[in-house]
Amino acid sequence: MSPSRASSSASGVRDFYQDNKLYRGELVMGGRPVRLERITCPVFVVGAKEDYIAPPECVQALIDAVGSRDKQYVELPGGHISLIAGRGAAVPLLAEGLGMARNALVARLHRR
Repeated sequence: MSPSRASSSASGVRDFYQDNKLYRGELVMGGRPVRLERITCPVFVVGAKEDYIAPPECVQALIDAVGSRDKQYVELPGGHISLIAGRGAAVPLLAEGLGMARNALVARLHRR
């Protein structure tokens, strides 16, 4: 990894994980502030009950922070990695998330 890439990665870890700048409304990308409340598309968030990397209460806070009216939070048993890997992976939730997106798109088309 190049020194500049390593510095960028370290900055990302600090900004997102340590300082929580995205949630606090302090993150700037490309010279522009990033605001969660500006997200108005459908949002589907999945948390894991025994997740010690991204605890459920922190993940669920995203639902309150986004500006979308069409949002859903689902909490599953297991930990951080079990959501995407292993026998109990949450891959079937992908269909639910895609269904939510499809329904929002159809509703938007009918409003036109």
